[in-house]
Amino acid sequence: MSRQVRITAIMPRRSQGVDSGREIQNVYFTKKVSYDQWTPEMTRIGRQGGTILKVEVMGS
Repeated sequence: MSRQVRITAIMPRRSQGVDSGREIQNVYFTKKVSYDQWTPEMTRIGRQGGTILKVEVMGS
């Protein structure tokens, strides 16, 4: 069994509001990725303006 990493992050998402034009909403999510894909996922979240809140290493 390979190790997995559980990432909890927050990402800004722009949406079209009816009255105010553009609004920014924050989206929280939790995602499991393999340990090998941890660095590319961290880079992707950072480039999109997100913040990583918590990282857990799972498995043995």
